[in-house]
Amino acid sequence: MSARWRTGLALVSLMIVAACGPVLRRGRGAPKPADTPPTAAPSTPAPADSSPKPAAAPSDSAAKADSAARTKPDSAAGKADSVAAAKGAPPKKRVAQQQSRPCTLDFSESPPESRVLALKQGPTAVYHTFIGGGVAARCQGEPALLRADSAEHYESTGILYLIGNVRYDEPTKLAFTSRRATYYTAEERLIADSGVTATQLKTGSQMYGMQLEYLREVPGKRAASRLVAPNRPTVRLEEKDKGDKAGPPVILTANTIVDDADSLLYAVGDVDINRAEINARSDSGAFDKGTSRSRLIRNASIVSRDQKQPYRLSSDTIDLFNKDRALERVLASSNGRVTNKDILLIGERIDMRLVESKLERASAWGAKRAKATTPEQEVESDSLYIEMPGQRVREIHAIGRATATGVPDTVRIRTTERDVMRGDTILAKFDSVVTPGDTTNRPKIREVFAVGNATSLYHVATSRGRAGPPALNYVRGVTITVAFDSGQVRVVNVDSTANGVYLEPIDSAAVDSLRPDSARADSATRRPPSGGPPPRRPPGVSEPHEPALPSPDVPMTSLAIPSGAAPARALRRR
Repeated sequence: MSARWRTGLALVSLMIVAACGPVLRRGRGAPKPADTPPTAAPSTPAPADSSPKPAAAPSDSAAKADSAARTKPDSAAGKADSVAAAKGAPPKKRVAQQQSRPCTLDFSESPPESRVLALKQGPTAVYHTFIGGGVAARCQGEPALLRADSAEHYESTGILYLIGNVRYDEPTKLAFTSRRATYYTAEERLIADSGVTATQLKTGSQMYGMQLEYLREVPGKRAASRLVAPNRPTVRLEEKDKGDKAGPPVILTANTIVDDADSLLYAVGDVDINRAEINARSDSGAFDKGTSRSRLIRNASIVSRDQKQPYRLSSDTIDLFNKDRALERVLASSNGRVTNKDILLIGERIDMRLVESKLERASAWGAKRAKATTPEQEVESDSLYIEMPGQRVREIHAIGRATATGVPDTVRIRTTERDVMRGDTILAKFDSVVTPGDTTNRPKIREVFAVGNATSLYHVATSRGRAGPPALNYVRGVTITVAFDSGQVRVVNVDSTANGVYLEPIDSAAVDSLRPDSARADSATRRPPSGGPPPRRPPGVSEPHEPALPSPDVPMTSLAIPSGAAPARALRRR
């Protein structure tokens, strides 16, 4: 073969290899190059389009990115699964995190008579859209729907302005109406103002105010919804019993109200709560819709609406507990004070239990001493327990260094002092039955028991009545029982190791009869009628000594009797 033929065959072989090379490479697994269609540049710029533009759909690139994020396994997790499969162990479960999508507004549900003007902004596909004659908008793929008379949508900033008869509907969650609203699509935040009425569709509660800010629940961005209402709104809370029967609503008013996830309600600034049985006020408060529990914080107070036996509670913090729409417990956590017609109760912590909206029993305890005051008695101890059926005092239990003081019989005794009883524990019983002829309508004390290191000091009327000082009865023992009749001491019984003293004052005539040689001493010291100086005493006669005796009007309190002294001389001035 000549050299010319060999050269020609070599050129033909190179041409075949060049032509078949890509095909051979594709057969070995090489990717096929993507076809790129020819692009033709427009000869003239496109004019601005003023016709209505349909809502933009999510871009294909975003969809591909989302699908890739859902299907592409994590390299480390994939390696761990492969290793676990090689060892025979099942692969670990991975929880897919739901990503939040940007809101793309869709106006396709607007009424047919609506008018749309869309203006393109700059070289990018961004429009400013103006809609009149009725508008309906929603984020694509979302159930919430916005309606209004007209709207302005600025796509570059993600803001939608709604004007006139605005209505927001989110199924099973929230619906509200207002005159104007602004929707920030990037933040999923909606602000409504001018005559806002919002309704929680799950509970039926309503809110009225001038402005409302609603942060919508967004998966991957916001776990729960949040509603904020400033400018002193009013909330109408609907409460239901176990049978799903609604009762009287609870009206809440405050400077600012915040609703978290339609579950927790917060009120700040001059809080006012009106229930069927009470009216409550405080600086701030919180309400749990699930448990029907409320808390009032700082300058908290409660006033009952009972016309016959009203009560008032004040404290730094008050908790309210409801059951089946009825208030059953009130707890004052700091500096509690309860008052009604029969009693004043003071304690660091006060726990009140109610039956059919009436105060049934109360307890007081804490770091400070608890005190209960009635028109006739005052009891103080480390802790107190009071039985009040029908809001009338029946029993007072004082536990821990208890002291009970009472007013003596003012009809037969004139004194500024009080009867005193002490003991480790004191039980006071009252006559809670209303007597038809009783004009005071207050329970009278019936019995008082002091147990453990008991002492009692009571004033007893003498034969002179109110004209003279009362007698004193002081006893000590393990247990002391005092019985009363018409609110006055009748019998005092002492059990185990009893001892004491009974002191009765002596009038001036009896005291004069006890003086030695009183007639001679009186004549020696009596002045002559002319008013001159008294005669001199003979030498060796001393001035007679007269003991200092108290006036009949001065109360006697000393109980110690000196040895060898007469009972009358045992009394000393206070």
